[in-house]
Amino acid sequence: MIAIMEALRAAAQKFYSSLDAQDWDAVGRLVTPDFVALVGDGPPMALTTWRERLGTFYEGFPDGHHVIDEYVVGEQAVATRCRFLGTHTGTFQGIEPTGTEVSAGVIHIDHVIDGKIVRHHGQLDMLGLLSRLRNAAPS
Repeated sequence: MIAIMEALRAAAQKFYSSLDAQDWDAVGRLVTPDFVALVGDGPPMALTTWRERLGTFYEGFPDGHHVIDEYVVGEQAVATRCRFLGTHTGTFQGIEPTGTEVSAGVIHIDHVIDGKIVRHHGQLDMLGLLSRLRNAAPS
């Protein structure tokens, strides 16, 4: 059981480091062909659609990356509590660059089968993130 838990944690670590490196080939190797991402209350997304959505984050925050605070591992899933850190140097959600450094709380739950992620659930504090940017934006 410990080996399984360590493998799940390792899968999550590789997944988030590959996302932050924007190494989409590596991300593609870490997920199953029928991978589904569920973010907030949005509709299920295939990897290609999710990648486009993530692209807007990395355009707005080119140095954006996850800082992992904690992993909680179950039998076939790993929950990751982390923060998305970055500097707002690109347009994001219609907000021109402010140069603001942000830290947004994130909870991810990834379901893993045979070492590959089949389903990703993500919840980011978008309200806090946008509020910080709007308060920093010039009037």
